[in-house]
Amino acid sequence: MKLAIIGAGGHAKEVYHSIMRQGDSQPLELAGFFVEPEYVTEGSTLYELPIRSVEELDTESHWVHIAVGNIDFRARLFANMKEFGFNFATIIDPQSVVANADIQEGSYIAPGVILTADVRIGKCCIINTGAIVSHECVVEDFCNISPGAVLCGNVRIGERSLIGAGSLIREKTWIRDNVTLGMGSVVTKNILDPGTYVIHDSVTKKL
Repeated sequence: MKLAIIGAGGHAKEVYHSIMRQGDSQPLELAGFFVEPEYVTEGSTLYELPIRSVEELDTESHWVHIAVGNIDFRARLFANMKEFGFNFATIIDPQSVVANADIQEGSYIAPGVILTADVRIGKCCIINTGAIVSHECVVEDFCNISPGAVLCGNVRIGERSLIGAGSLIREKTWIRDNVTLGMGSVVTKNILDPGTYVIHDSVTKKL
């Protein structure tokens, strides 16, 4: 059984390096990077691994990790591959700090991340470099928590939401599904409607 990285862009490169840092603790040999057939060029490689078509994957030979930043695409691909019976690898960088967090299948925990007590991370999430997710927070499926974001205790982030880089979420705050939060936002109240928000100096702007 081998591990296939789905994607060959910037996020896939980050995932690759996290896997390399795992060393012998990673039980699966890397099979390479896998993309849609139209993006495959004969003989193309990344970090000396082949870039191959996803059509070459099969459930008997491969576990997969979807290393794609786009939330909607990642969620659709997860659903499609789940239907075909693929297993999804969760990647936790050894330079992260993880307490007794519950991390669901297919998620990525980047270097410098801190997950404290009783945190739950949903399926196929990206918790990116240096983010802090504090006690009893819940991050639902297919979320992106961008670099340097801080979720104080008992925060809940709904499905398919993106928390921008450097954002700060007050404790016991609820952000609903399908919310995009601009970088550097400071959230002190619940966000109950889907949409894109930028919150600076207590001024909320919905785009």
